[in-house]
Amino acid sequence: MSAHTDPGWSNGLGEVDDPVLSEVNRLWTIVQAFSNAAHTINNALQIAGGRAELIEMRESIDPDVRARVRAIRAQGERVAAVIEELLTYSRGDGSQSGPVDLVATVRTGLEMRSHPLSRARVAAELDDASDSVVWVQANRRGLLQLVLNLLVLAERCVAGQHQARVVLTVAAESGQSMLDMRCGPAAPTGEAVEGAADVMDAHRRVIRHLAAGVGADVEGLESGEAGLRVRVRLRPSAPPV
Repeated sequence: MSAHTDPGWSNGLGEVDDPVLSEVNRLWTIVQAFSNAAHTINNALQIAGGRAELIEMRESIDPDVRARVRAIRAQGERVAAVIEELLTYSRGDGSQSGPVDLVATVRTGLEMRSHPLSRARVAAELDDASDSVVWVQANRRGLLQLVLNLLVLAERCVAGQHQARVVLTVAAESGQSMLDMRCGPAAPTGEAVEGAADVMDAHRRVIRHLAAGVGADVEGLESGEAGLRVRVRLRPSAPPV
Protein backbone atom coordinates (compact mmCIF):
# COMPACT_ATOMS: atom_id res chain seq x y z
CA MET A 1 0.00 0.00 0.00
CA SER A 2 1.41 3.41 -0.95
CA ALA A 3 2.05 6.24 1.50
CA HIS A 4 -0.81 8.14 -0.10
CA THR A 5 -3.39 5.43 0.55
CA ASP A 6 -2.09 4.03 3.84
CA PRO A 7 -4.59 5.18 6.47
CA GLY A 8 -1.89 5.17 9.15
CA TRP A 9 -4.02 3.32 11.72
CA SER A 10 -3.68 -0.19 10.27
CA ASN A 11 -1.24 -1.54 12.88
CA GLY A 12 -3.03 -3.90 15.25
CA LEU A 13 -6.42 -3.72 13.55
CA GLY A 14 -6.32 -7.45 12.84
CA GLU A 15 -7.17 -8.00 16.51
CA VAL A 16 -10.33 -5.87 16.64
CA ASP A 17 -13.89 -6.98 15.90
CA ASP A 18 -15.41 -6.31 12.48
CA PRO A 19 -17.93 -3.71 13.78
CA VAL A 20 -15.09 -1.72 15.38
CA LEU A 21 -13.00 -2.00 12.22
CA SER A 22 -15.94 -0.78 10.13
CA GLU A 23 -16.46 2.20 12.42
CA VAL A 24 -12.77 3.17 12.31
CA ASN A 25 -12.85 2.90 8.53
CA ARG A 26 -16.01 5.01 8.34
CA LEU A 27 -14.35 7.78 10.36
CA TRP A 28 -11.23 7.60 8.19
CA THR A 29 -13.24 7.89 4.97
CA ILE A 30 -15.10 10.91 6.41
CA VAL A 31 -11.73 12.59 6.94
CA GLN A 32 -10.71 11.87 3.36
CA ALA A 33 -13.98 13.27 1.98
CA PHE A 34 -13.89 16.31 4.26
CA SER A 35 -10.69 17.67 2.73
CA ASN A 36 -12.29 18.00 -0.70
CA ALA A 37 -15.52 19.43 0.73
CA ALA A 38 -13.60 21.97 2.80
CA HIS A 39 -11.72 23.28 -0.24
CA THR A 40 -15.01 23.64 -2.14
CA ILE A 41 -16.57 25.58 0.75
CA ASN A 42 -13.48 27.79 1.10
CA ASN A 43 -13.57 28.67 -2.60
CA ALA A 44 -17.23 29.68 -2.30
CA LEU A 45 -16.48 31.74 0.81
CA GLN A 46 -13.61 33.56 -0.92
CA ILE A 47 -15.88 34.51 -3.82
CA ALA A 48 -18.66 35.68 -1.48
CA GLY A 49 -16.18 37.58 0.69
CA GLY A 50 -14.60 39.25 -2.33
CA ARG A 51 -18.00 40.38 -3.64
CA ALA A 52 -18.94 41.70 -0.20
CA GLU A 53 -15.69 43.67 0.02
CA LEU A 54 -16.36 45.26 -3.39
CA ILE A 55 -19.82 46.31 -2.23
CA GLU A 56 -18.34 47.81 0.95
CA MET A 57 -15.96 49.93 -1.13
CA ARG A 58 -18.79 51.72 -2.97
CA GLU A 59 -18.99 55.31 -1.79
CA SER A 60 -22.70 55.61 -2.58
CA ILE A 61 -23.77 52.66 -0.44
CA ASP A 62 -26.17 53.29 2.45
CA PRO A 63 -24.37 53.09 5.86
CA ASP A 64 -26.90 50.55 7.15
CA VAL A 65 -26.37 48.32 4.11
CA ARG A 66 -22.59 48.69 4.49
CA ALA A 67 -22.80 47.51 8.10
CA ARG A 68 -24.85 44.47 7.08
CA VAL A 69 -22.43 43.57 4.29
CA ARG A 70 -19.51 43.94 6.71
CA ALA A 71 -21.25 41.56 9.13
CA ILE A 72 -21.77 39.02 6.33
CA ARG A 73 -18.10 39.21 5.37
CA ALA A 74 -17.03 38.82 9.01
CA GLN A 75 -19.14 35.69 9.42
CA GLY A 76 -17.65 34.25 6.23
CA GLU A 77 -14.15 34.83 7.59
CA ARG A 78 -15.16 33.15 10.84
CA VAL A 79 -16.42 30.06 9.00
CA ALA A 80 -13.25 29.94 6.87
CA ALA A 81 -11.09 30.04 10.02
CA VAL A 82 -13.00 27.15 11.60
CA ILE A 83 -12.72 25.08 8.41
CA GLU A 84 -8.97 25.72 8.30
CA GLU A 85 -8.64 24.45 11.87
CA LEU A 86 -10.64 21.34 10.95
CA LEU A 87 -8.33 20.75 7.99
CA THR A 88 -5.31 21.06 10.26
CA TYR A 89 -6.92 18.63 12.71
CA SER A 90 -7.72 16.09 9.99
CA ARG A 91 -4.30 16.02 8.32
CA GLY A 92 -2.31 12.84 8.80
CA ASP A 93 1.05 14.13 10.11
CA GLY A 94 0.70 14.50 13.85
CA SER A 95 4.35 14.13 14.83
CA GLN A 96 5.74 17.65 14.36
CA SER A 97 6.09 19.80 17.47
CA GLY A 98 6.63 23.54 17.72
CA PRO A 99 5.36 26.75 19.32
CA VAL A 100 1.56 26.73 19.64
CA ASP A 101 -0.64 29.44 21.15
CA LEU A 102 -2.57 27.64 23.88
CA VAL A 103 -5.13 30.46 24.22
CA ALA A 104 -5.95 30.37 20.51
CA THR A 105 -6.20 26.57 20.63
CA VAL A 106 -8.69 26.74 23.51
CA ARG A 107 -10.75 29.33 21.63
CA THR A 108 -10.79 27.04 18.58
CA GLY A 109 -11.88 24.08 20.71
CA LEU A 110 -14.71 26.10 22.23
CA GLU A 111 -15.81 27.20 18.77
CA MET A 112 -15.77 23.64 17.44
CA ARG A 113 -17.78 22.33 20.42
CA SER A 114 -20.12 25.33 20.75
CA HIS A 115 -23.15 23.68 19.12
CA PRO A 116 -23.18 20.38 21.09
CA LEU A 117 -22.45 22.27 24.32
CA SER A 118 -25.32 24.67 23.64
CA ARG A 119 -27.62 21.78 22.75
CA ALA A 120 -26.72 20.13 26.08
CA ARG A 121 -27.41 23.47 27.83
CA VAL A 122 -23.85 23.75 29.07
CA ALA A 123 -22.37 27.25 29.18
CA ALA A 124 -18.67 27.12 28.28
CA GLU A 125 -16.24 30.03 28.14
CA LEU A 126 -12.64 31.15 28.35
CA ASP A 127 -12.10 33.02 31.61
CA ASP A 128 -11.44 36.75 31.23
CA ALA A 129 -8.55 36.28 33.67
CA SER A 130 -6.69 34.21 31.06
CA ASP A 131 -3.55 35.62 29.49
CA SER A 132 -4.01 36.92 25.94
CA VAL A 133 -1.27 34.68 24.47
CA VAL A 134 0.49 31.66 26.01
CA TRP A 135 3.04 29.86 23.84
CA VAL A 136 3.65 26.16 24.53
CA GLN A 137 5.83 23.54 22.89
CA ALA A 138 3.45 20.96 21.44
CA ASN A 139 2.02 19.37 18.35
CA ARG A 140 -0.79 21.65 17.17
CA ARG A 141 -3.17 18.88 16.14
CA GLY A 142 -2.51 16.81 19.25
CA LEU A 143 -3.08 19.83 21.51
CA LEU A 144 -6.38 20.65 19.82
CA GLN A 145 -7.47 17.03 20.16
CA LEU A 146 -6.65 17.16 23.87
CA VAL A 147 -8.70 20.34 24.35
CA LEU A 148 -11.65 18.90 22.43
CA ASN A 149 -11.63 15.74 24.53
CA LEU A 150 -11.46 17.75 27.76
CA LEU A 151 -14.56 19.66 26.65
CA VAL A 152 -16.37 16.42 25.81
CA LEU A 153 -15.47 15.03 29.26
CA ALA A 154 -16.73 18.21 30.93
CA GLU A 155 -19.98 18.07 28.97
CA ARG A 156 -20.59 14.47 30.03
CA CYS A 157 -19.92 15.34 33.67
CA VAL A 158 -22.39 18.21 33.91
CA ALA A 159 -24.93 17.80 31.07
CA GLY A 160 -28.52 17.88 32.27
CA GLN A 161 -27.73 19.80 35.45
CA HIS A 162 -29.22 23.20 36.23
CA GLN A 163 -26.86 26.05 35.27
CA ALA A 164 -24.19 23.65 34.02
CA ARG A 165 -21.04 25.62 33.36
CA VAL A 166 -17.50 25.03 32.05
CA VAL A 167 -14.80 27.65 32.57
CA LEU A 168 -11.30 27.37 31.12
CA THR A 169 -8.38 29.51 32.27
CA VAL A 170 -5.01 29.73 30.52
CA ALA A 171 -2.00 31.27 32.24
CA ALA A 172 1.79 31.19 32.38
CA GLU A 173 3.16 31.10 35.90
CA SER A 174 6.29 29.89 37.70
CA GLY A 175 7.93 28.84 34.43
CA GLN A 176 4.98 26.65 33.47
CA SER A 177 2.04 27.03 31.11
CA MET A 178 -1.29 26.00 32.61
CA LEU A 179 -4.72 25.10 31.33
CA ASP A 180 -7.26 24.94 34.14
CA MET A 181 -10.77 23.60 33.47
CA ARG A 182 -13.54 23.84 36.07
CA CYS A 183 -17.07 22.59 35.54
CA GLY A 184 -20.11 21.92 37.64
CA PRO A 185 -22.43 20.98 39.11
CA ALA A 186 -21.68 17.29 38.68
CA ALA A 187 -24.50 14.89 37.82
CA PRO A 188 -25.53 12.73 40.81
CA THR A 189 -24.05 9.25 40.54
CA GLY A 190 -27.50 7.72 40.85
CA GLU A 191 -28.54 9.37 37.58
CA ALA A 192 -25.83 7.74 35.51
CA VAL A 193 -27.08 5.47 32.75
CA GLU A 194 -25.89 1.90 32.46
CA GLY A 195 -22.36 1.70 31.05
CA ALA A 196 -21.68 5.42 31.61
CA ALA A 197 -18.86 4.71 34.08
CA ASP A 198 -17.04 2.57 31.52
CA VAL A 199 -17.39 5.29 28.89
CA MET A 200 -15.98 7.91 31.27
CA ASP A 201 -13.07 5.66 32.25
CA ALA A 202 -12.23 5.07 28.60
CA HIS A 203 -12.43 8.80 27.95
CA ARG A 204 -10.01 9.55 30.79
CA ARG A 205 -7.58 7.00 29.36
CA VAL A 206 -7.75 8.75 25.99
CA ILE A 207 -7.08 12.15 27.62
CA ARG A 208 -4.06 10.82 29.54
CA HIS A 209 -2.70 9.31 26.31
CA LEU A 210 -3.21 12.57 24.40
CA ALA A 211 -1.60 14.58 27.19
CA ALA A 212 1.47 12.35 27.15
CA GLY A 213 1.63 12.77 23.37
CA VAL A 214 2.01 16.55 23.65
CA GLY A 215 4.35 16.37 26.63
CA ALA A 216 1.75 17.53 29.16
CA ASP A 217 0.94 16.50 32.72
CA VAL A 218 -2.76 16.22 33.58
CA GLU A 219 -4.38 15.87 36.98
CA GLY A 220 -7.88 15.95 38.44
CA LEU A 221 -9.82 13.88 35.91
CA GLU A 222 -12.09 12.39 38.59
CA SER A 223 -15.26 14.38 39.29
CA GLY A 224 -16.47 15.08 42.83
CA GLU A 225 -19.63 16.48 44.39
CA ALA A 226 -18.68 20.03 43.40
CA GLY A 227 -17.96 19.04 39.82
CA LEU A 228 -14.77 18.51 37.87
CA ARG A 229 -11.50 20.43 37.95
CA VAL A 230 -8.71 19.45 35.59
CA ARG A 231 -5.29 21.07 35.42
CA VAL A 232 -2.97 20.54 32.46
CA ARG A 233 0.67 21.62 32.65
CA LEU A 234 2.52 22.11 29.37
CA ARG A 235 6.04 23.03 28.37
CA PRO A 236 6.40 26.78 27.76
CA SER A 237 7.86 27.94 24.46
CA ALA A 238 9.25 31.10 22.93
CA PRO A 239 7.06 32.67 20.20
CA PRO A 240 7.71 31.41 16.66
CA VAL A 241 10.32 33.31 14.70
